[in-house]
Amino acid sequence: MKMQTAAKYMKVILRLREKHGEVKSAMVAAEMYITRPTVCVAMRQLKKDGLILFEDDYEIRLTQKGEEIAQKVTERYQFFLEFFTGLGLPERIAEKDACVLEYSLSDECYAVLRSRANEFKGD
Repeated sequence: MKMQTAAKYMKVILRLREKHGEVKSAMVAAEMYITRPTVCVAMRQLKKDGLILFEDDYEIRLTQKGEEIAQKVTERYQFFLEFFTGLGLPERIAEKDACVLEYSLSDECYAVLRSRANEFKGD
């Protein structure tokens, strides 16, 4: 599984956990508008990769590594969403572009953009 795809799943798991307190495969499927069998295949791979764990009641939990990736991607998404809307882009465009950039930029490029973001806003 590509890291970008894995990160999308982990971001959804994190968001669902924050919203509902627990996460099950059916919830992930509904959130991502995909089938439960597709989610089950992905969850098996994420477990194999050490990114999630399954509890006895089939609750999905992020491992420390999975949590770190989910937090990183979520933080990047929020940064780009706020940055783009702050520049005056309509929210739907900002959301779409934030989704692309949260995965595609190197850590170095992201760090430079983040450190210099205020220059673009005129602060």
